[in-house]
Amino acid sequence: MTTERTLATIRRVLDDNPAADIRFVKAITTDSHLLSTHGQTNILFVHPEYRELVDELRQVTHPAEPSAGPGGKTGTSEHSKEP
Repeated sequence: MTTERTLATIRRVLDDNPAADIRFVKAITTDSHLLSTHGQTNILFVHPEYRELVDELRQVTHPAEPSAGPGGKTGTSEHSKEP
């Protein structure tokens, strides 16, 4: 795989679902990714280097709403931290 292909996959997954479950794993190289499906849920595993890009793309495709309130997690994944 190439970095361009990984970037395209990240963009596609977030275009389809801005709140997609994206997990950042150091064991995956920057030029690779794993897209896993579990029923109707997609889980994308990428290198932590892409965390900033994912955050930026989520802001563009799904801006945080003020109604989320304090501690709201609009557009974020509960699994976005490294294990």
